[in-house]
Amino acid sequence: MARKDPGPLPTARRISVPGAKGARHPGFVKPALATLRVSPPSGDRYVHEIKFDGYRVQAHLRGGLATIYTRSGLNWTKRFPTVAAALSHIRATELILDGEVFSANEKGAANFSALQDDLSKSRYDRMVYYAFDLLYLDGYDLRSARLIDRKALLEDLLGERELGPIHFSQHFEEEGEVLFQFL
Repeated sequence: MARKDPGPLPTARRISVPGAKGARHPGFVKPALATLRVSPPSGDRYVHEIKFDGYRVQAHLRGGLATIYTRSGLNWTKRFPTVAAALSHIRATELILDGEVFSANEKGAANFSALQDDLSKSRYDRMVYYAFDLLYLDGYDLRSARLIDRKALLEDLLGERELGPIHFSQHFEEEGEVLFQFL
């Protein structure tokens, strides 16, 4: 039996970032995981980000349908309904965000125990999602583009817009050793 033609690629926008390739939505993407190092990396090819105390998840938007996947590919959309609902407010037809969900305490800080407690009680009002990477956007696979270029697109996409629990995760371009001294 022949596969049904999925139709044309989304053409809502033009992305002119080196490494971006026209492609259909790839589905779940196995995430690049952090590796333990003895010392912080240095050089201009690195950016540094805050490690939030939560769950790493991919947020997908496709055909108006939001899906949230764990880093192992499990569908946890029902566990993060406020994040899934907020995805529809992003100005995109299809996208894949990589980021972290956590429950914020009264000062806005991440608290892993609170996240586990909130998940067990189906409490969603403290959950926030910080997106730190944009892997796919409206017909473009961005995984071969430089991280700094993907983050610029992501910041432009999310920016300062009111998207409820979805936020852009800032990064630092300073040398790793300099940042490490402040931890």
